[in-house]
Amino acid sequence: MNTMTAVSATPRLRWYKGNLHCHTYTSDGRAFPEQALARYREAGYDFCAITNHNRLGHETDFWRQVADGDTDMAYQVSRRNFDIYRASCPWAEIRDTDGATEVRVQPLDVVRARVVSDEQAPYYAAGNTAPMHPKFASAWTQPYRLPGA
Repeated sequence: MNTMTAVSATPRLRWYKGNLHCHTYTSDGRAFPEQALARYREAGYDFCAITNHNRLGHETDFWRQVADGDTDMAYQVSRRNFDIYRASCPWAEIRDTDGATEVRVQPLDVVRARVVSDEQAPYYAAGNTAPMHPKFASAWTQPYRLPGA
């Protein structure tokens, strides 16, 4: 057997591109879970782990207040991101509480059912982790419209 035959007979390994640390509005992130997953998928990632703090993402009655403009407050959704989410997600739930607009953050199992194909479903799970924070470019913190919506 020559060297060329040995190399071609070796199984080809594959690298997967992914993010193991992504926060959403479920904790202190700056995007809805649907937006974060769609953004990474469109950027060519094979996987994205949603790693929110203090919540597993299964709450069915979790609401965030919508700010009047931009905000750096983790507990508020910027008006711009809210407008994009509402326009691109027909399932967005909105309510008025004491004069303040609030939007429901969907549970992760509901999000998963909307953005993950049946073939991919066995590979997706929700959990809670505490890895170190990476530094991302500001482009990743901008509001994002879901493709095809």
